[in-house]
Order: sequence, then C-alpha cells, then structure tokens
Amino acid sequence: MTVAEFLTELTEFWTGLTRLTGLEGRRFEMMQVSSCSLETVRANPDATQLFNGKMLEYHPLSIFQHCAAFLSGYIIFMIGIVDYGIGNLRSVQKAFQHVGGEAVFVRTPDEIAQVDALVLPGVGNFGDCVRSLAKSGMWDAVLAWAQSDRPFFGICVGYQMLFESSEEAPGEKGLGVFSGAVRKFSDQHHLKVPQIGWNTVTLKQTDVPLLNGIATHDFVYFVHSYYVAPKDASIIALETTYGDTFAAAIARDNLIATQFHPEKSQRAGLQLIKNFVALAESVASVPVAK
Repeated sequence: MTVAEFLTELTEFWTGLTRLTGLEGRRFEMMQVSSCSLETVRANPDATQLFNGKMLEYHPLSIFQHCAAFLSGYIIFMIGIVDYGIGNLRSVQKAFQHVGGEAVFVRTPDEIAQVDALVLPGVGNFGDCVRSLAKSGMWDAVLAWAQSDRPFFGICVGYQMLFESSEEAPGEKGLGVFSGAVRKFSDQHHLKVPQIGWNTVTLKQTDVPLLNGIATHDFVYFVHSYYVAPKDASIIALETTYGDTFAAAIARDNLIATQFHPEKSQRAGLQLIKNFVALAESVASVPVAK
C-alpha cells in the first residue's frame, strides 16, 4: 500500500466513523492534508514537507500519527533535534519516538523556529562542538531558545556548551547561558578517565516536573572526561560522584540538561525524555479540530 492509498483509507475510515458516532458534518481543519499534498507525497515520499506549519520527515508511521491527530482533534507538537554535524543523532531521535514524541532534525534557524521544543545533543570535544554549532549558523537561534522559557534539553556536550568555557578547549567560548565552567576530572582519585558506564545519582530538586519519576540511587549511563561546575548551585538537579562530586544534570524552568546520555540510560533516561515530551505537548497550542 502506498502512503497516498493509506491516507485515503484513513480518511474514508474516519468519514464512516463520524457517521456512526453522529459527528458527521463537524468541520476539521486538515491543513496540508489535501489532494495537493497527497500528490507531493506520491512524487516525493522521502521529502520534508510542512504539516500544520511543523516540519515532518515523511515516513508511514509519522504520517499515520499526524493524520490521526489532525482527524481526531489532538494538539500537534514537534520536537527539534539540533543537527550541526556532531554525533549519532539517530539514537536520540529513536529514544524520543519510543516514548511517543515526534522528533525531527533541524539544521537552520528557520527550521528551529518551526518546532515547539529543542534538543541539543553533543559528543566528543567541547571545542569541536562549539565550532561546529557556530559554523552551522544556528548558534544565535539555539542561544535565544535556551535563554527563553521554551522547552530545552541539553545532552552531554550539549549540556556543557550551556556554560561559559571548558578546560578541554581553552579559549573557546560556550553559549554562556549559565555561569560556570567545565572541569577535567582530578587525577588524585586514581580513577580511569573517561568515566564510561553506569553510576547512581542523587536527587537535588524535588519539585520539578521534568524530574518526575527520578529518584536518588537511580542508575544512568555516562561517557565523559569533563564535568560541569555551575556557579549557581540552585540549578543542580541531579548530582553524582566519580572521585569528584559534580552536577550530573541541571534544571531551571522548562530547561533540563544532563551530563549522562538519557537515550542510553534505560528506565531513568527514558523517564526524563518522557517528562520532556509531556512538557513539549503541554506548551504546544495548535488544536486542529473545529
């Protein structure tokens, strides 16, 4: 079955259902689900199009989710994962999709403007990441977003980049959303660096919805040689110890950022992602049924 045929059958199914339930004649705002957009899908099944002003990378599951939502009157929301040429972003995207979030890659400021929540991943060297983000042309858009009250999730080096500087890349400036620096693990503890593997966290903020379902002694997965030292201790959400005690995560308003990889942290990590998806949905304001 082609995508176009699937959409046609879905529309016919809904038409029959509305007749049975007495909803026939109710007007639904289908936006770009039209004969024109169906022709576009037939010609470009892998193209990126706009549904309700939100970016959607076409594949059958996404089309089903969006068309079902359009037809049912649900609020449509979209999570953007910043793609600036660093890291394996597909595993992050799959984690968000696993808990029910529609996540797409964004590669320009205009694309960032189309989403309801933003995720900034990052792996490897701090200097490489900040230079790549600047080169992508998205630096100012990401900074403005992180400074606003819109949902933002920083992961690993994407978390570190929210601060002013890093000992890993002297002279390179971070986004500077928060005061503080990224430090290298001390040699005095004689531990293997980088820290690779599972470690427990201590919950430092207890009244933050983004941390719902997270508890002291939960295990999460780390891969890093440097850690963040925030100047403002009040933003520390989770703390852990690997020789040095450090901020494993921070949270403020609708922003959360983690040193560990939530997409690799099984139950606790997926719970954080699920909380973030719920936040993204709560702030979205695009009801489609009339």
